[in-house]
Amino acid sequence: MAELTEAVASSTAHGVKRARRAMAYVRERVESPRETVLRLILVFAGLPEPVPNLRIGDRDDFIARPDLVYVSYRVVVEYDGQHHWATEGQREYDIARREALEAAGWRVIVVTRTGMRQPQDLVWRVYRALRERGYDGPPPSFRWFDPR
Repeated sequence: MAELTEAVASSTAHGVKRARRAMAYVRERVESPRETVLRLILVFAGLPEPVPNLRIGDRDDFIARPDLVYVSYRVVVEYDGQHHWATEGQREYDIARREALEAAGWRVIVVTRTGMRQPQDLVWRVYRALRERGYDGPPPSFRWFDPR
């Protein structure tokens, strides 16, 4: 990431101003474009920024590495793309992992492609879960969202 930051900072190429603004939203450990879109929907709505792909558990007792993690509130947000439904084995693995997270005291919110099409609904789902876990920040704002 340091190389990317340096390249954008020192470039004079067309579009570099836009790239510099976008760099403010780049995070390490992100593994898919959908994770980024989901994270940005939450952040642009005014929710706290979750940590991407944080390992939960210790070396001897690994539980999971969810897509987005709100550590202080023990809330995780998972994007389930089509590959999560592609095979019975993958689906069974996902269910067992979620049950292990819940047994360890984590609240798990699953977002699908359909859910991403309704960003206000998914933001409210996450906000309610955070509130249940002690978040006392302001409610979401949707000034950034233009449904046209």
